[in-house]
Amino acid sequence: MARARSVTRTVRLDEDVDHQIQELAGKEKVSVSQVVNKALRKLVELDTYVTRFGFVTIPTSVHAKLFSYLSDEEAREAGGWAGRNFARDFTIFRFKKITLETILNTLTLLGSDYAGVFEIEDQTEGGNHTLVIKHGRGMKESVFNEEFLKVIFKELLSIELRTELMEDQVVAHVSARKGRA
Repeated sequence: MARARSVTRTVRLDEDVDHQIQELAGKEKVSVSQVVNKALRKLVELDTYVTRFGFVTIPTSVHAKLFSYLSDEEAREAGGWAGRNFARDFTIFRFKKITLETILNTLTLLGSDYAGVFEIEDQTEGGNHTLVIKHGRGMKESVFNEEFLKVIFKELLSIELRTELMEDQVVAHVSARKGRA
């Protein structure tokens, strides 16, 4: 990815915030500008939208515990609901339309360092995508994510996909051509 052109801007910071930014930059061995840019990018690319959309942040351990109370069928049903409702509504809210590109952008946002719902790898070859969704929270989360992806691609985009279900990840093979995986 090409590096974005930068601009110089002067801002006033509260002294305690400046101190914390400098400490964080030192710990991460990066510049203060990198810390500030990362925080601002998260604000404009994600926080502005998720705050208005009603996201709730919970620790991974709580999330995993909640999923442990679901049967596989309940996890599948919840994943389908999330695909039909949340994925559709959030994609339209954030990107104003549903296309393969905007769905992939939504998945990338959810899998970003910012949202942390899962880690995503997207390998593209000839218009076909292999998505690896890593979550590390067990089989029920995999069942949820598999159904989430099936609904997104099959129902929202009319694109077939093949999935491979594993304990802590789901692999989805998506064809950019409608109706094939």
